[in-house]
Amino acid sequence: ISINALQNFLEQMESGYSKHRNPYHNLIHAADVLQTTYQIIYNSGLMVEVNGV
Repeated sequence: ISINALQNFLEQMESGYSKHRNPYHNLIHAADVLQTTYQIIYNSGLMVEVNGV
């Protein structure tokens, strides 16, 4: 994906998290969930299945 698309996605994600004042569900939590999801998909061998998505 392009850098602009990634930046727009991250900005939209940030604005969505900023609406809610929940101390747990914040940008650090979002990054943690994203990284954990990636690791699970990568380590399980499913990356081949979702590579075109």
